[in-house]
Amino acid sequence: MTDVTGTTTVRSPLRLHGRDTELAAAHTLMGRLAHGTGGALVCAAGPGLGRTAFLERAVQDFTAGHALLVRAVPAHGTRPHGGIGTLLRAVAAACPHARGAAEGVQAGEPDAVLRLLRAATAARPLLVCVDDVHLWDAPSRTALGRAACSLSTSSLPAGLLLSVAGHRAGDPALAGLPRVRIGPLDGPAAAALLDDLTDGSADPAVREELARAADGSPRLLGELAAGLTPAQLAGRAPLPRPLADPATVLRACGARAAELPPDTRRLLLLAAAAQEQRPAGPGADAALVLRAAGPGTSGAAALAPAESAGLVRTAGDRIHFASEPLRRAVYEAAPLARRRAAHAALAAASEDGHGHRLPYLLHRALAAEGPDPVLAGRLAAAARAVQPHLSHEERAVALAVSARLTAHDTDRAGRLTEAADHARLAGRPAYARDLLAPVRALPAAAPVRGRAELVHGLLSLRDGPVADAREELLLAAALLGPHDTAAALAARLAATEAAWAMGDAAAYVEALGGGREQPGADAGG
Repeated sequence: MTDVTGTTTVRSPLRLHGRDTELAAAHTLMGRLAHGTGGALVCAAGPGLGRTAFLERAVQDFTAGHALLVRAVPAHGTRPHGGIGTLLRAVAAACPHARGAAEGVQAGEPDAVLRLLRAATAARPLLVCVDDVHLWDAPSRTALGRAACSLSTSSLPAGLLLSVAGHRAGDPALAGLPRVRIGPLDGPAAAALLDDLTDGSADPAVREELARAADGSPRLLGELAAGLTPAQLAGRAPLPRPLADPATVLRACGARAAELPPDTRRLLLLAAAAQEQRPAGPGADAALVLRAAGPGTSGAAALAPAESAGLVRTAGDRIHFASEPLRRAVYEAAPLARRRAAHAALAAASEDGHGHRLPYLLHRALAAEGPDPVLAGRLAAAARAVQPHLSHEERAVALAVSARLTAHDTDRAGRLTEAADHARLAGRPAYARDLLAPVRALPAAAPVRGRAELVHGLLSLRDGPVADAREELLLAAALLGPHDTAAALAARLAATEAAWAMGDAAAYVEALGGGREQPGADAGG
C-alpha cells in the first residue's frame, strides 16, 4: 500500500533475473541486522535497470524484522531537510513504538535519523530502503550519508539500503559506503525475464530480437513485449518497425529531453546524429558535434544539463549516451527536417577539402531529400574502399544509406545485399535481415539475387533453421554459378555444412555434387 509519505509495503512476490551478486550483498546487510549490528548499502543503477525492483525485493526478503520502502520524489529536493523529514515520518508511521520519539526529533538535527532508528529498533531490527536518494536536497543527503556511515560501525540493528541514479553514484554525501552497481541484463537473464513476462510464449528469434532492442533494460524489455500481439510474440506475424515508438523508449529510459534547454536539445540531436555512422561504436566525436553546433551555442557547457539528467556523459573526446536505445529515440523523436539539418551541419563540420571521406559523404547523404545517384555512388565507393580503420558496421550503415538514394533496382538490391553482409560480419544478424527484407521483391539481376540468397543462407546457417539455410545456399550457388564461380563454390560448401548439421547424408552428397536445377537460376535475371 502507498500513503502520502511515499512509503510502500511490498507483499507480492518478486522475481529478479541476473541480480544474484547484488542480492547477495543485500542479504549480507540483512544478516548483520539479524545478528544485532547495523549497516548500509548503496545501489546505483541507470534508469530502467531495476533499482526500484531491487529495493522492493529486499523489503520482501527481509524476515528478521520490519522493512519499509521510502520513495523519494522531486519535491524533496526543493526544501532543506525535506527528504529527512519524509524519512522520519515514514519510520514513525511504520513503527508505532517510535512515534513518541519522533515527536521530539527535528529533521534538521544532526543525529535525527539515528535517534529515531534507535527508538524504532527497540523491539526488532529494521531495514529502511530509500529509493532515488539523488532526488533529495543536499542537507538531507548529507545527513543520510552520515547516519549510514555511523550504522556501519554501530551495534544498532538498523540498516539503510539506498538507491541512486547511476550517474550520481559518486555523490560525496555517500562516500565511503559499500555499494553495488546494477548493470544491464545479460542475454540469459533477459530471456528469463521475457519468459516471465510472456508465460514462455515468445518465439526464440523474437525473444532474441527483443532482448537486443532492449539493450539490457528490464523496463524497456517489458514495454517492447507489451506492445506486441500474441501472433507477433509467437513469430507468426512480422514484428513492427520500429519495435517501439521514440516516446515509449524515452519514457522507459527515464528521459525528459523535452524539458532541457534548446541549446542542450540541439547538441543532443547532433550527438545522436553523429553516431548514426557507427551506432555501436565509441560514442560521438565531441569536437565534431561542437563544430557542427556553431558559434551560436554556449559550447560544451550547453551539454551540462543533459549530463546532470544522466542522458549522456563526456569521457575524453567522446560523448556517450546512457544507452543505444536512448540515443536512437532522441534521434528518431526529432522531426525529419531537423534530422536532415543536423546531418547537413555535421557534413559541413567534417568536410576535409576533398569531399571523399566517408563521414562527410554519409552525413551529406542523410541530409538529402531524395534519390541522388551520384552521391549514392560516391558513398558506396567510400564504403568499399580499402581502409583498415573502417569497421563492418560503418560499411553496412554507409551502404544502406547509399541504397536509399539509389533509384536503379539492381544497384539498390546490390548495395542492400552488401550492407547486409557487412552487418552479418559485424555480429548484427537482425539488422542484416532487415536490410535483406526488400531485396527479394526487387527485379534484380541473377548475380545480385544470388549474393542475396548467399547472405540469407549464411544467416540461417548461424541462427537456423538449417534446412532453410541449405535451400537458400543451393539456390545461391545455382544463381551465382555462371557469373561468380568462387562465390558459387562458397555457397555450395556452406550448403554441405547445413546438410551435415541436418544429419542428412543424401543432402550432403547433393550439395557437394550439385545435380539439380534450382528454380529461378537463369542467367538473365
